[in-house]
Parts: sequence; structure tokens; C-alpha cells
Amino acid sequence: MVAGKGSPRRRVMVLVRGANPSCDYYLVSRLARMDVGVEVIDTRSRAPADVTLDGALVIICRYLPWRWLRALRAARLAGLAAFVDDDYPAMLRDRQLPLGYRALVALQGLLPLRLLASRQLRLWVSTPTLARRFAAWDPAVIDPSPGDDDLAAPLAPPDDLLRYHAQLSHLGDHQLAADIVRRVLASRPRTRVEVIGPAAARPLWDFSDRIGFLGEMDWPAYRAHTTGGGGVLIAPLRDTAVNRSRAPTKAIDAARMGAAGLFAAGPASALLAGRVPLLAADPAAWAAALLALLDDADAFTANAAALRATVSGWHRHAAPLPL
Repeated sequence: MVAGKGSPRRRVMVLVRGANPSCDYYLVSRLARMDVGVEVIDTRSRAPADVTLDGALVIICRYLPWRWLRALRAARLAGLAAFVDDDYPAMLRDRQLPLGYRALVALQGLLPLRLLASRQLRLWVSTPTLARRFAAWDPAVIDPSPGDDDLAAPLAPPDDLLRYHAQLSHLGDHQLAADIVRRVLASRPRTRVEVIGPAAARPLWDFSDRIGFLGEMDWPAYRAHTTGGGGVLIAPLRDTAVNRSRAPTKAIDAARMGAAGLFAAGPASALLAGRVPLLAADPAAWAAALLALLDDADAFTANAAALRATVSGWHRHAAPLPL
């Protein structure tokens, strides 16, 4: 929303539970191009008493602690919105996720949506699947909007580096990725692998000294680590309720690396259809596609260029937030 001539800029507060890709990929880059004053607040380290909520338009990004929930319910806000990019009900039913993680989803994800509904909460979601899941809130779907920094690194030349990066919520997908990589390493003695993931996934990758396993990083460290470097980023997904609601944000990571990429077929990759290969959850098919890409420098270069062009299009054509 553009402020009228002579009127003060609209004050927007984005509440985040630590810096995260959801905030950067969907909210911050859009807000930077809008005529609003923006403050991003880490709810883990800032208290509601430290800020002036009254008169602000507040955007909740994913999770909201209880003390902030109480403060929002008491404040005189100019408006209230929330952005969600996970299927909370499906995550609560997923027994592969640790109990503590599911408690976070319940108490700081789903509960705030329900308790703030009476405050005319506007809900934004990342995929049509999530729009159907949260239909009671009449949500708006917003596409990813990467920032300039995500498109700054040059495209890298073909390389024998495979990269798989997945957090705790993808623990089951680590097994699928490991099965794919095992097949590739058996055929290519020069291929190296970089894995970033939770400690719980490390035993799945202890089958080759060509695999470098890095522990989970916070978002600023991960974003710095994945600027440039090239290789092939793989993002296989099992066909689960949680995964069907995901968005193709790994494509932005790959574009920032200047890398080629292979992604899972299904609703999560709808925005990539026709641009880069989309593969079913079959380790043999993934291994064959990876070997074909690694053996053909022209195909590798074309894949990386198509991926960068696709993500650049998201950046250029992103609509403003519906404030």
C-alpha cells in the first residue's frame, strides 16, 4: 500500500523467530520495494515492551511465542497478517518429527492463528495446497520473491560436486537422498558430496569418505555458505502430506550457488515445471538423471542457466504484499 501525498509512511513490523529463509524469500524483498517503513524483530531476543505495537501493521512470519501473542491481542494494531509455509496439521501427525518440534508447531504455529482469528487476521501462504489446508482463513497465495543478493553470484562451470541440504523437518528425506548418492558414487569415483543437515541424519551418510557432512547452520551462516560454489543441488522429496505443501525455495538456494539442480516432482515444484527436470521419488531414476547431467557439460550449463532464469523471473515479477 502506498502512503498518500504528505502522509507518513506506513509502519510495518515483521515478527520472526530468528532470521529465516521464509522471511527473506517472501516478505523482506517485497517490503523493500514498497513505500513502507519496515522493522524486522526477532521474537526470541526482543520483548513486546521494547517496541511500540500500537498503530503498526504487524506481520507474523511462521511462529509466534506466547508473550508476543498476548501483546498482539492487547495492542491497537493498524492491521495484522501472518505468513505460513508449512502444513501445521500434517506436521503434528508426522511421528518422524521429534515431539519438541511438533510442540513448537502446535503452540507457536497453529495456536496463534486460531487465537488471533478474531483480530481480523489476514493469512498469506506459499502454495495452493496450503491455501486449501487453511481455507477457513481465506488465505492469499504469494509466490517466492528472492532478493538481489540471491542472483549476484556468476553461474559456475560444470563440477563433480553434489550438494544436499535439508533440515530436521526433512529427516525422512535424508534416507532417500542417501540412497541416490550411494548409486552415483558407485559409478563416479571423482564425485564429491556436501551434506548439510541435523546430527540425527549423520549416520545415514557414513558410507563414503567422499561425503562431507556439515551440521545445521543458522540462516545467515547458511546464506553466506551457499553464495557461489556451484555443483548440483539435489532436492528429492518423499510423497508425504508435509512435502506436498512445500514451496520450491531450494531453487533459490541453487540459483544463489550458481548451481545446476534436480528437484522432486509434485505440487511443491509446480513453479519449476517445464524449466528443469522434476523426478519421482525413485533412487534409480534420480541417479540416472544425475549421471546424465554430470556426464554432459552442455546439459549441466543449460540446467543452471534455466534455473537462474526461472528464479530471476520470480524476482522481477513478484507482486507487492496485499497490505
